[in-house]
Amino acid sequence: MAGYLVSGIVRDSKGQPVENATVSFAEMDGFKEVRIDEKGKFQVGIDLFKRGGGIAESKRLNVPLLGEIPISQELMEACDAGVPLVVKDPNSPVSQLFASIAEKVEQLVRSE
Repeated sequence: MAGYLVSGIVRDSKGQPVENATVSFAEMDGFKEVRIDEKGKFQVGIDLFKRGGGIAESKRLNVPLLGEIPISQELMEACDAGVPLVVKDPNSPVSQLFASIAEKVEQLVRSE
């Protein structure tokens, strides 16, 4: 899954946990039903980005796919700090992906 696990507690208007119920989350093609336990807690996985969209779009446009950058904790923290991950940790796997994409862009520009 390219997303997050969302956890929470559902409470009524008095602030008490709602017990043994169901919450519906809207999806592209309907709703996802999630059970709430006896303490009002729930967890649901949210898939932010579907797989294969980049390659499908690059094929549709007849352009090369330069790479795919996963969402990662280290990338989010670097973005929040305003420091490029390739500067903060140039040896991280995600930094290496950025470097690979930059090299591909450089090769494409030089070949034109």
